Amino acid sequence: MSSIYSNHSTPKCQSKKGSSLDKIHHKAITKQKKYTTQTMKKQEQSLILASQNKRKLRQQTYIISQIKSIDQSISSIRVKPIPLGRLFIDEFTMNNKILERKITSEFVECKLSPTNFYDEENGLQKKLSYYHELSQLYNSFPVQAQGLEERKSFEDSLNCPYERITLSSLNNKLIKISKKWNYDFLRMMGINQIIIDDYIFNHNLLPKCWDFMKIFSKNGEAHFTTNIINYQGEKFITNMKIKTFIEQNKSTSIREQVTYVQFQCGRQFLNVEKVQANFLDYFNLKELTPDLYLSIHQTRIAKRCSFRKKTNQDNR
Repeated sequence: MSSIYSNHSTPKCQSKKGSSLDKIHHKAITKQKKYTTQTMKKQEQSLILASQNKRKLRQQTYIISQIKSIDQSISSIRVKPIPLGRLFIDEFTMNNKILERKITSEFVECKLSPTNFYDEENGLQKKLSYYHELSQLYNSFPVQAQGLEERKSFEDSLNCPYERITLSSLNNKLIKISKKWNYDFLRMMGINQIIIDDYIFNHNLLPKCWDFMKIFSKNGEAHFTTNIINYQGEKFITNMKIKTFIEQNKSTSIREQVTYVQFQCGRQFLNVEKVQANFLDYFNLKELTPDLYLSIHQTRIAKRCSFRKKTNQDNR
């Protein structure tokens, strides 16, 4: 007697079996598609992120290049400073800032930042600065006095063009420089306080009318003769005397070396009419207003220079 179960499934069973296989296959395909889709989305997101990063990098590179271009432009401007007329440019102020300027009825004073004296990375004092040579030269002069009151009394007694240079140092490092000019010195350069104030404001530079490289000794260690150049480019020779004071602040340990450079020139080199002509030239004016005229002419020198005074005494 044969079994009721056959080795072969009926068509109905085969259909159910096939249907189950199809479902399993469909699920596998769906899962694969879902995985593929997720993978593609991740790849797209990675590409988008990479593109954004590339764009940012490009933008940063552009900004950096622009900054470099601006720095180069600024550097090129600094390389070509504008002089005041035919005067020299003070080498120190080419790469440094004028922190403060003070103008009174008798003098002009500027405080300077000595940033080019030091290497920013290791703090070592640089040897290439013009003012390093200046400091060495001043250190070679004998110190005349050390008291503050004596120095002030000496300054008040001066009746000739002078330049006062103060070098302030702390622990043998230069921390500040100040320069002071009386009005006679400005006239010797062919300018006045209004011209120098405008020039400093617009260019952050100081003019210079004499050069240490052109000094040669005369009548002793502290007496010299040097060439002077003024705003118009005129040159003349003048005698000069140098006197140095040392002041030590015990509370701050700051040492100040105050040097006076006195120019013993003739009065003809302090001609206020030349200052007036140079004023018109500098500001590109055709004529002066009454106020400007008074401002220029009221600062006429009241006393003769010591050089002229001595000459007159000798002729008596």
